[in-house]
Amino acid sequence: MYNVNFTPCTAPMKAKYVLATGGPYRYIRHPVYLSESLGTIFAFLATGVWANVFGVVSWLALIEQAKAEEASLERKFGKIYTDYMKRTGRFLPKLVRSKTMT
Repeated sequence: MYNVNFTPCTAPMKAKYVLATGGPYRYIRHPVYLSESLGTIFAFLATGVWANVFGVVSWLALIEQAKAEEASLERKFGKIYTDYMKRTGRFLPKLVRSKTMT
C-alpha cells in the first residue's frame, strides 16, 4: 500500500504523519474508497447477484468518512492540504486544472 500512514478510523492519527501525495494520491484523495466502490459494481456485473448492489448503500457512509478525514487532515496540515484538495478530486481525478496551477 502506498500510504504509509494507514490508520483505522477508530484509532487516533499518529503524531508523526506524512501527507501522501504520490502514486494514486497524486490524482485522487481517496483511492481505496474508489477501488472498494468499483469492486462492488464489478462483483454485481460478474455474478449478477443483486445482494452486491446493497453495497451501494455503504457509499453514503464512505462519503461522510472521506469528509471527516479531510477535515482532520486540513486541521493537521493547513494550507498544504487545502492546496492539495484544490489539485485533486475526492473520488475521481480532476480533468481541468485551475488557472492558479498553470
